Amino acid sequence: MSSPRLRQFLIALGAFALLALLVAGTFAGLQALREAEGAPPPARGERVEIGEGAIFVQRFGPASGRAVVIVPGTAAWSGFWVSAAEALGRAGYAVVAVDLPPFGFSDRPPAGDYGRAAQAERLSRLIGAMRLDRPVVLAHSFGAGAAVELAMRHGGQLGGLLLVDGALALRPDGATESPDSPWLKTVLSHDLFARAAVDGALINPLLTRRLLAGLLARPEAATPEAVETLQIPYRRPGTSEAYARWLPFLLFADAAALSADPARYAALAMPVGLIWGGADSVTPLAQGERLARLIPGARIEVLPGLGHIPHIEDEAAFVAAAVRRLKEMKRL
Repeated sequence: MSSPRLRQFLIALGAFALLALLVAGTFAGLQALREAEGAPPPARGERVEIGEGAIFVQRFGPASGRAVVIVPGTAAWSGFWVSAAEALGRAGYAVVAVDLPPFGFSDRPPAGDYGRAAQAERLSRLIGAMRLDRPVVLAHSFGAGAAVELAMRHGGQLGGLLLVDGALALRPDGATESPDSPWLKTVLSHDLFARAAVDGALINPLLTRRLLAGLLARPEAATPEAVETLQIPYRRPGTSEAYARWLPFLLFADAAALSADPARYAALAMPVGLIWGGADSVTPLAQGERLARLIPGARIEVLPGLGHIPHIEDEAAFVAAAVRRLKEMKRL
């Protein structure tokens, strides 16, 4: 490249970098203002101490019912499950909807460990602290990783698993590692870039509806109420920093996770049910069907025409399917 062209290239590159910094700085500043507002947790919830802080939960249904612990997916929290949890409560279940850190209103671990093993330990301690008797864990999307990890590490605590459009990132059969992008991993290991991605996209209120609708086969289910509910915890102080620490656990393989190894699923010694949106484009139905083959006795119920978040796309159909699957899970 000749000197004039090199100079032009460097000027253009510098201008692009400056623009990127300005945009990232703008998003960061706006998020800082939102966090300064703060957001109180719902009054109906409670904090349960687990030894490294507290987990925020909301309870529904009769205390005498069979316990069902709901573990939401990425950036979701107990408030996003209120309507479905209330319906399960009316069906007689003692429902505990959990805010799995860093989401919702639970305390965020200072070390920022959001790997599946650490999340499974948090759920295990929560079940123990609440004295839940062999609950069924109903886990959605990314929350399924922590739930299955819990089942593999502390199976004696559980009475069953109900996985809804689980995002488990299973390794291909026979593989020992999942492929990652080294350059992207390097970039997102820097807090500056991770926070830019979080502030500019994941918790940018201008994009919440678009991101939510992109997960659905029925985008009209991304109602203003659903969007507003998702956004409530984004105003908590420290959200940007915590989500930036969590982001690599979403994007890259968890080498320590037992639940990433398909060979381990055959040893799950508890009832397992699967509910899947037939039109899910995020974790396609083929992934659910593979899980059903890997887990002895697992049954999958497909909800035709629904996408990745069936409990908001067609709550009635989802709750009916969940109740059917729960009834099949005999108390151990």
